[in-house]
Amino acid sequence: RDVVVAAVRTAGTPAEEYWKKFSDQYARSGQGSVVFSDIPTVLGRNGSIIEALRNGDIQLTVGSDSSLYDLIPEFSVLRLPYLIDDETQIEESFQNCIAPALTPQFSAAGLVLLGPMRSGWLVVYGSQPVEKPGELYGARFRRSLSPVTNGYLEYLGASLVTVPYPKIHEWLASEAKAFGDFSILELTSMTRNKPAVKAVTMSRHGYFLGAVLANKSWYDSLSSVDQQALRDALPAQEYWQRNVTAYEQAYLDESKDMGIAIGDIHPEDRSSWENTATAF
Repeated sequence: RDVVVAAVRTAGTPAEEYWKKFSDQYARSGQGSVVFSDIPTVLGRNGSIIEALRNGDIQLTVGSDSSLYDLIPEFSVLRLPYLIDDETQIEESFQNCIAPALTPQFSAAGLVLLGPMRSGWLVVYGSQPVEKPGELYGARFRRSLSPVTNGYLEYLGASLVTVPYPKIHEWLASEAKAFGDFSILELTSMTRNKPAVKAVTMSRHGYFLGAVLANKSWYDSLSSVDQQALRDALPAQEYWQRNVTAYEQAYLDESKDMGIAIGDIHPEDRSSWENTATAF
């Protein structure tokens, strides 16, 4: 049967290759084919794709925590900077902890959580680098979509302001002490061609930045063979590690060429981030 997938803003990103691989593998399984659908998003209504999924307009998509926090508040907690040592921890955390804990909530929202997705870094981007949580005290941050992220920043003493997304680069240019947003960096748009961003501080912390989601009523209607074929077609963490890492490196190289300072959380500072997140 056909699987209708929402693949929004994926051109030139690892997600584009993800869906191509999924489509080819699912077709080779002999179970059906994949039909791609761009669901128009309405500014300020981040849940529009999720609503299309719940309503059955699409059967499958990838969702980030910011698009799901209003349905599954616990999902946003996973955006905090917990440490990981390698990619296998993401898979193990998903299988042994995240999926069992969140499956009931996803089910109640009409969704099926099929697998984890690594979609980028957790970062601070702005006019100067950030290494320790204490450096966020008094800094002006853009209020994000996630109430958990906002609460975390306020806990660290940051000052949250409302800035429309198209105005972020202008705000960073005019506010000398504006760091930006503690969030998933939008690799294709945030710093590219926007020299107001002077520094990017990366954090290799995120356990679980996104999920492959299915419409529950549609998924439950599949035979066990179809359900297994669907799961088998989903890329594993090895795929994300290889492709996302390569994409990140190309992006970093391009940013460096533009004069943007790229910094990572120093190993000696990681415990301070972890302890702060745990306390929160």
